[in-house]
Amino acid sequence: MQTFIDTPYTDGRKMDDGEVVGLLIGMLLGGQHTSSTTSSWLGLYIARDEALQEALYEEQMSVRGGDPITYDHLEEMDLLDRCLRETLRLRAPLITTMRVCKVPVQVLGYDIPVDTHVCISASVNHRLKNVWHNVDNFDPDRLFVGFYDSFLEYDVSKIGRYSYIPFGQGRHRCIGESFAYVQIKTIWAHLIQKFRFSLPGGRFPDVDLTTMIQAPKHPIINYTLRN
Repeated sequence: MQTFIDTPYTDGRKMDDGEVVGLLIGMLLGGQHTSSTTSSWLGLYIARDEALQEALYEEQMSVRGGDPITYDHLEEMDLLDRCLRETLRLRAPLITTMRVCKVPVQVLGYDIPVDTHVCISASVNHRLKNVWHNVDNFDPDRLFVGFYDSFLEYDVSKIGRYSYIPFGQGRHRCIGESFAYVQIKTIWAHLIQKFRFSLPGGRFPDVDLTTMIQAPKHPIINYTLRN
């Protein structure tokens, strides 16, 4: 908040109270609903696959045993990291990302004039069949594309760097991305070690499309304490 109060625009003008409040609300909502929704979807995918769940538990025991979680532990949780990234591929929190065109641009023969609102959907990019195999399957073992070097499968120069954009891209890419990974992995590292999960009746929820966030519709997960 103090940064918003103190930092001027390029013309020297500082934000008024309404602008500061608006930005704070945007940060609160942007960092709350998106992370909680992604965490819910990750739990549902974990609960649906017993073998995957046990592999994640074995990873927890191997990486940290019964020790409290540290940042270094999170860095070693490769399978949990891949499960989270695959969750974000299939269920990127925002249905659409909107930007305003500031300079004239031509894309594939179409002229986009200044002040035009342009919308993209991560859900579309994350299911491009010329980029991803078996696009609708949850597969944490798939090789990721783009800017995550450890998951390279395709030549990024041929497909571009926008095939995986759960946090957006460019200068307005989400500033909370690193925190989100730490937060969600910490939550599920705790839960995986303590509980077993299942879906009642094997029911996997549909997507609730009534808001801008791809939330699960009526999600329910059963859990029992591990021995």
